[in-house]
Amino acid sequence: MNGDYIMLKKIIHSCAVITIAVTVFCIATSMAHAATIDTTGTKAGDIYNFGVPKTATYGQTFSISGTDTVLNSFSLYLEKGTTRTNTTLNVRGYIASWDGSKASTILYESATQTMNAAGTLQEFKFSTGGLDLVSGNWYVAFLSTSNLGVQSTSQFGMPYSSVDAIPGQFVYMNNSTNFSQLTTQAWSTASWVGTNDAWFKADLSPDPVPEPSTMLLLGSGLVGLVGLRKKFKK
Repeated sequence: MNGDYIMLKKIIHSCAVITIAVTVFCIATSMAHAATIDTTGTKAGDIYNFGVPKTATYGQTFSISGTDTVLNSFSLYLEKGTTRTNTTLNVRGYIASWDGSKASTILYESATQTMNAAGTLQEFKFSTGGLDLVSGNWYVAFLSTSNLGVQSTSQFGMPYSSVDAIPGQFVYMNNSTNFSQLTTQAWSTASWVGTNDAWFKADLSPDPVPEPSTMLLLGSGLVGLVGLRKKFKK
C-alpha cells in the first residue's frame, strides 16, 4: 500500500508540473505574439509647415483589431520643410480616442522632445508603458506644440506615405497654443495627401492578463489532481 501511495504521489506531482508548465507556455506564447503598424515603407513627400506660431498639431488616425490591444510605443517623424527658420522646436506626442472628426479623450501625453535645428529626418518615438486600447475603436496619434506655450517661429515637414497603407489618414489643426481646441473642434485633412498616411509606427501586443480559457485549464487540472489524491486516501 505504501509503495502504491508513493507512486501515486509521484504521478500527481508529475501531472501538476505538466499542467502548470502547459499553462505557463500558453500564457508566454500569447504574450510573445505582437503586431506592428508601419507606414514608413514609401514616401510621397512632406506635409508642411508644422510648428509655430500657427499649425501646432499633426497626426494620424488609426484603428486596431484582433487581440493585440496594448500599445507599447509609437513613432511619428519630422524633417526639413519648404520654408522654415533655423531653430529647434519642442513637441510632445499624444494618443487620443478619435470620434470621427476630433480627439475626444487624451489617453497619453509624452514628455517634451526637441526637433533638431538642421531639419534632418528625426524619429520621435514614445514609450507608453503599455496603453490599453479597444479592438475596433479609433484613435489618433499626433505631435503638438500647443501645450508648450509660445516658442520662436520654427516650422518643419512631416513625411507621408505614397500609398494608403492602413485604415485612417493624416489630420491636422491650426490651434496655435489653444490645446483645448483639439477635443472641442473638428480637425482638418489635407487634400493633396488624401487618404494616404503620415509616417507612423506602432508596436502592439496582447493584453498580458491570461485568457479565461487558460486559467480554466490550470484551475480544472489542479482541482482534478486534488480530487484524485483525496479519493485515493479514502
